[in-house]
Amino acid sequence: MMDDLEDISAAAAVLFRPPVYQQRYGAVLELSRKLEPKKVIDMGCAECKLLRSLKFHRHIESLIGIDINESLLQSNQNSLQPLITDYLHRRSRPLKIQLFKGSIDEADSRMMDCDLFSCIEVSVN
Repeated sequence: MMDDLEDISAAAAVLFRPPVYQQRYGAVLELSRKLEPKKVIDMGCAECKLLRSLKFHRHIESLIGIDINESLLQSNQNSLQPLITDYLHRRSRPLKIQLFKGSIDEADSRMMDCDLFSCIEVSVN
């Protein structure tokens, strides 16, 4: 029994470098660079961190964030507003960003025809 507890303690001390969340974000950003999707959906977008990074990918024309927590979406929507540099250096293709309340376990027609779908922040409870 004590050996099992020691094994659990040792496993809890494992550190990932870079942290796992950074690896996940990096993987999606790299896929976006390689695939050059026009429509990207981030399911479970929560604080919109991935969307804030993806909005600088000039090939993307539509970014959609979906999360079950509507108040979290509302509190982070301003972080997706255009920056001053966005007005100085206009995109060749306009970018449309939308946030919706929704759940991964519910069918949603807004998810149709996407080129890249991410759900790196979805947790299963």
